Amino acid sequence: MTTDKQSPYVFLHMHRAGGSAIIRAALEAGLKFPLHHQHGHLGYNDGLPVYFTGKDAAQVHADLAPAITEEAEFFSLEWDFPRFEFFPQSVHWRFFTVLRNPLLRAMSNYRMDKINGWIPRELSFSEFMDGAALYRASNYYTKKLCSLWPLDEISNDHYEYAESVLRRFSAVFIIEDADLHRKVSEFGIPFTSTPINNFSDMDKRYFFTADEITPTLKEKLEFVKNNAFDICLYTRFCDLTFKV
Repeated sequence: MTTDKQSPYVFLHMHRAGGSAIIRAALEAGLKFPLHHQHGHLGYNDGLPVYFTGKDAAQVHADLAPAITEEAEFFSLEWDFPRFEFFPQSVHWRFFTVLRNPLLRAMSNYRMDKINGWIPRELSFSEFMDGAALYRASNYYTKKLCSLWPLDEISNDHYEYAESVLRRFSAVFIIEDADLHRKVSEFGIPFTSTPINNFSDMDKRYFFTADEITPTLKEKLEFVKNNAFDICLYTRFCDLTFKV
């Protein structure tokens, strides 16, 4: 596959939004990943992932320098995301991401973590959304795009900044888009046979009742109330995708 090495893909990997399938497709396409990475996410030579939150422009440049020097063609940013303006302007980055309905994304993360034994079996969905990690924080998309910590307070200004960042991306895909495979393929990453759902331990689900891995109606309504910024962000880009 021929690609422009001066225009590397930077994939903002949102949890439980098809990111693992995108990364597998990029690997299968033969795109060059950084020498040190963790499931596509930039890493240090000791195997630890690179984190950007709280870092200034010079520190971000230093963390990105190896990937630039190695002429990496693709890398993902899964655990957090630097301030958009901190990316070196000397590189023509091709930023893209995939968004999913925020409630469905959080529910999927809750099920996966519980089924794999990463959280206590008795933990409720509301308790799960405690900000113990960024993907368990309210308004996860908005906070990630703003390079915030999980428990940081956010405002309209943060939403507007997050939307402005996504508008500067080369592509924002929606996982619920039936045409997703074709659009990602046209973006330069062949994506015709890779399944979206990478959750291989579906059989473990049978060890749980539906009530144990599904939020109550009250919890769903509480989530909608507490995640208004993310819901607006997702809806905005659905409008642009589906032109409704």
